[in-house]
Amino acid sequence: MNALQLIKSLADESRLQILALLRKQAYCVEDLAELTSLAESTVSAHLKKLQAAGLVYSVKQQYYSVYHLKTWLSSQAWPSPPCPPISKSFKRPVLCIA
Repeated sequence: MNALQLIKSLADESRLQILALLRKQAYCVEDLAELTSLAESTVSAHLKKLQAAGLVYSVKQQYYSVYHLKTWLSSQAWPSPPCPPISKSFKRPVLCIA
């Protein structure tokens, strides 16, 4: 995984939503599609990019692939920090993922 690939994988709101869901538990593509209101093919494409970036992995269970967040990104290792207050003098947008 290189830094550019990692940053690009985090640059999409849908992929961030998928990562947030995977922080809580593992899901198959069908469940993630239902929870995110995206097509299964779209979710699958997002998961492929997240896998290429080294953020998620899949485990085959019967005929489903169940996706998990990598251990170093789990909720225990990656706590949600509180969002900092936005200063009026700050010109760039602040990204805060809760």
